[in-house]
Amino acid sequence: MTSAEGQLTLSAEEYRKIAVQIEQGFLSGSEGKILAVTGPEPQCGKTLLSLNLSLILARRGERRVVLVEADLFRPSLRKYLEIEDGIEGLGDILKRNTQIDQAIVSVWAAGFDVIFSGQTGDLSDVMTGEALARLGSELRSDYELIIVDCPPVTLAAGRTLAGWADRSVVVARAGQTRRGAVEDSLKILGPDKTFGLVLNDVKRNPRSGYSSYGGYYSA
Repeated sequence: MTSAEGQLTLSAEEYRKIAVQIEQGFLSGSEGKILAVTGPEPQCGKTLLSLNLSLILARRGERRVVLVEADLFRPSLRKYLEIEDGIEGLGDILKRNTQIDQAIVSVWAAGFDVIFSGQTGDLSDVMTGEALARLGSELRSDYELIIVDCPPVTLAAGRTLAGWADRSVVVARAGQTRRGAVEDSLKILGPDKTFGLVLNDVKRNPRSGYSSYGGYYSA
């Protein structure tokens, strides 16, 4: 594991702040167990946020956490975790009825499990079926927290997965994501499904010393 660890070190305090919000506002109550991380568009930083939150919230194995790579259009977790190709994952669970336990990869050094994308492409036609319901049921029984790296919520697959999750964090990139796109994403999710908004890639403030995740706004 290389790149994600570096990102965590560079902005550890900001990631920890978000993790604390999730612990206090999501895990400590009756909110649920499945937290989607999504955004209005690709390349907004949602995968790195999902990965680093999994690292922090797993507490090196003290809490049972699984990270689900559900962005089947742009999967990128392998490049951060240095996992070989060819592993079955979410796409295979949904499309080929692969058993869930066959798709779970334990990242021992980080203390959490991962379900990689597996078969990729547009699988929105099977994301509303029995396989998705079975996935949710089994993961809820085995894990304290399920973090889902989702496609953009503006896509059909993103909307389906965000609806399947208990709550969602929306990630926007400063200087790139249009305000209207953020507003549209929040409207699609609705207040009952939105946990918070993360503003990513804020320019460095010399006084604060932070440059990566510049804001978190709890719903």
